[in-house]
Amino acid sequence: MARIRTTQRQMDTVTCRILPWEVPDRAGTSRPWCRNENAEADNGDSPLHSASCGKYKSQEDGVRIVRLFLERGMDVNRKRNDHCTPLHVASYCGKVEIVRLLLECGARVDVGASTGAIPLHSVSWGEYESQEDGIHVARLLLERASDVNARGKDKWTPLHAAAYYGKPEIVRLLLDHSAEANSEADNGDTPLHLVSRGKYEPPEDGVRVARLLLERGADVNKQRHNDQCTALHSASYWGKIDVVQLLLEDGARTNVEASTGATPLHSVSWGEHGSQEDGVRIGRLLLEHGADVNAKAKSGQTPIDSATRNQRFKLAQLLLENAVIFHAQRPRAS
Repeated sequence: MARIRTTQRQMDTVTCRILPWEVPDRAGTSRPWCRNENAEADNGDSPLHSASCGKYKSQEDGVRIVRLFLERGMDVNRKRNDHCTPLHVASYCGKVEIVRLLLECGARVDVGASTGAIPLHSVSWGEYESQEDGIHVARLLLERASDVNARGKDKWTPLHAAAYYGKPEIVRLLLDHSAEANSEADNGDTPLHLVSRGKYEPPEDGVRVARLLLERGADVNKQRHNDQCTALHSASYWGKIDVVQLLLEDGARTNVEASTGATPLHSVSWGEHGSQEDGVRIGRLLLEHGADVNAKAKSGQTPIDSATRNQRFKLAQLLLENAVIFHAQRPRAS
């Protein structure tokens, strides 16, 4: 790498003008980074951390600044208070060329933050301008032998993170690099459990992730070891209608019981979904696939009891209608 000759005054000027925020002293007037490029923010951020996720007019501007700091001798693997390195930060922000530069300058792909997360976790739950940026960053990390099945302290792998945040192309890339589709977190969550209650928009992203996982061998009926819930319990509770439909089409069992005795029909009856109509749609899907409207949890509650207690009146009406039909169809004793 060609060295850039820079005076201390030039460095101070660049640091003050380019970084995305300033760090005042107690008086609120000084700017420590303008005096010392090795100063830290309250969270331990160095200028290199900040520059690794800066807001630049072009990627080239960001690369120039990061290169400038590295040429001044900043530690490429320096950790802030949460033990994140600049590579964690750049990966989270999808800064492809900055990630490339950090790797070329010796950034380690296996450094764990205080949560145990490595940079591959960071890009798997990151926020970036385009999905393509995230894919490029993940590919760069994997090319440097980043552990695709690395676990944080909660036992989440990068695949857990990408599934929860609905990143289908990163999920595909991780699976292509032998990520374990049925890996379990501390509480027994698999990636399929997580996409069934994840945070993502649009909903189609969740369906794409779930389909990829199922195609690569995810167990549609796997139960979490802490509460025996399946992905169908989770998707029903959280109102993930399209994921519910996909799970059912793939053979999800509608009457499997959690440790409380609750079935997925119980889950939707007390769940958190967008509207009464969403609950009705999920309830109808479950009933069409054989859900027992009269199933009792260990508390003795049926789905009708739960729906009524939780003021899911439209769902309660649907369940009640099906309970009446069920009783009408039962053979009478002679």
